[in-house]
Amino acid sequence: GVVSHDLQKLQDVIQGLQILDEALERSLEAVRYNRIPPTWLDAYPSLKNLALWMDDFIKRWSHVEDWLVNGPPAVYWISGMVFPQGFLTSLLQTHARNTGTPVDQLEFRTNVLGDRPLSTADVGAYIDGPFLQVRFIF
Repeated sequence: GVVSHDLQKLQDVIQGLQILDEALERSLEAVRYNRIPPTWLDAYPSLKNLALWMDDFIKRWSHVEDWLVNGPPAVYWISGMVFPQGFLTSLLQTHARNTGTPVDQLEFRTNVLGDRPLSTADVGAYIDGPFLQVRFIF
């Protein structure tokens, strides 16, 4: 990917094996000041600093890798997805195909669970990570 390719090139520049071009200089400057290099933002946009972005990037990568290697997880980390709307749409489409219900007649229903499920949901999916905004009116 872009991140690993850029990091390898930066290591080569530091070791004197690669010439520092303009794009690499921008990346090196960003890394120096704990900012995300502009080309890395193509992986997913963020307002975090580089250290927090890398931590989040590694967690996202691990979640997807685990999913690919071990199959669907019992709980999906929805806030770690780049495009969670696509995941939610796929849930609707899968349910529509399985039940013969037109997708435009389906809607989401949520239940808050106390304990983390150990197996996948029979219908729908268990998700982790959504953030709730609450407005108190007095």
